[in-house]
Amino acid sequence: MRAFGAGMAPLTLGLLLATGWVLSAPVRDNWGAMLLLPFTVLMLVKTKLSPIWLVAVGAGVGALGWA
Repeated sequence: MRAFGAGMAPLTLGLLLATGWVLSAPVRDNWGAMLLLPFTVLMLVKTKLSPIWLVAVGAGVGALGWA
């Protein structure tokens, strides 16, 4: 079981990164969206902030036309 978990961890990380890359394709040429991406990741990693607040920030930024 331990070996299975150790083998699945890199696979899961790779799939998550690939999914993020595919989902970011439509906004890769938009500087506002690309600045919002590392901000969102840092906020999720460093704080215990609910992801719904970050979705709301993204919606606000998009509504203002910045991303």
